[in-house]
Amino acid sequence: MSVWRYADHLMGIPETILYRNEAEDWRLFKLARDVSLPLI
Repeated sequence: MSVWRYADHLMGIPETILYRNEAEDWRLFKLARDVSLPLI
């Protein structure tokens, strides 16, 4: 998880929206999945 967080940081993702732990990462992943458009 730390490697992915660091990679996100290197890509320029703001610190305010980076997850802090695995539970928060899953919460953000599920939120993004729920609000994204379905694939056709």
